[in-house]
Amino acid sequence: MKTVHSNEEYVKMLLQDKISICLFTSFACSDCTTTKQIVADLEKDYPEIGFYLVDRNELAALSKDLGVNVVPSFFSYKNGQELSRFMTPYPKTRAEIISYINMNCQKGGSVCSKI
Repeated sequence: MKTVHSNEEYVKMLLQDKISICLFTSFACSDCTTTKQIVADLEKDYPEIGFYLVDRNELAALSKDLGVNVVPSFFSYKNGQELSRFMTPYPKTRAEIISYINMNCQKGGSVCSKI
């Protein structure tokens, strides 16, 4: 998972012609640690997707502009278009994350490895 450190990197990520899934986290969030581990484990199963990590506090203005009120939160993009968001105040399970990834593969018109 690549870490995004600036607004410019975020824009570059979302403009890619492949699906990009961005995980917003926070240092003090224990659920974020678990979610990052799940995504890191799943990343190898979806080589056609770019997985990115954003620290909500590091990019606070961007997070506010996007409405990131809870972490962990997911945003998905392809060709500059937002495909979906997955923001809940509850921990995300492995099954929910897989379902989210697969849904975005279908929305983005991509053939993904694990569908």
